[in-house]
Amino acid sequence: MSKESNVLAKLLDREVERYEEGVEVPFMKDEYYEWLEARKELSEGSKVNYKIWLNNADDMICVDGNDFYALLKNAFEGCEYDRCEECLEWYDDLLTREIEREDDKRSKAIRDWRSAFHKYADFMRECMAEAKRNERIRKSRESASSLFLENRFFGWMISPDNARRIAVDSAESYVSYIKSANKKLFCKTGYDILAMIPGFIKTKNVVKINEMFDAMDGKLTERINEMNETEMPLGPLNNSRTALRRYAEFIKSIVEQI
Repeated sequence: MSKESNVLAKLLDREVERYEEGVEVPFMKDEYYEWLEARKELSEGSKVNYKIWLNNADDMICVDGNDFYALLKNAFEGCEYDRCEECLEWYDDLLTREIEREDDKRSKAIRDWRSAFHKYADFMRECMAEAKRNERIRKSRESASSLFLENRFFGWMISPDNARRIAVDSAESYVSYIKSANKKLFCKTGYDILAMIPGFIKTKNVVKINEMFDAMDGKLTERINEMNETEMPLGPLNNSRTALRRYAEFIKSIVEQI
């Protein structure tokens, strides 16, 4: 079998495996093309070239047992973003080696292909950053399902000894509104802000407690004043602010007792 035939056979074997495993080239092809089209700094000709050059690089780089796009797909879908970065660096290194061993004319073409790959790598890194942020939000919302000292807070609100005692159903609503606002609004940052309370109480850090509640109150007030219902309707926003102020009062009372 000639060298050309052997290369073609390897490429075809790889394409069969990709077809069977659902690996597209490039990975997240439609999303990448949309991302590329949105790059206003690139001419239409450059956008077309980047697509072609990326495919040319793929045809040239065919490593037995190591299909870049299959590895990238598995790592990304498995949320293994360090492995994704390793894949990108590995492929970039393969292209650089090809440039170094080819003559000037051939290396010029491969430099263009590597340039196209760098553009794709920029896209993938943006996707990874967004995926990490979404994962943080998901985890923060899971942790926000509980409220620190929730039962004690509930008992404090309905206690006969509390001069501002409220009804049981109102107390239940306050807890629910705080959790809802935390999940829908504050966890969008990727962090469960209220989860910091135990640490602040342990160190008796009243300054941080005040800063945290003031910031949360300010964010709710901003949404209410702007009539911004992106995360929650105005009614629940108002109720959440009222509930959060009672929770802040409760937490500060706990700190005063220790």
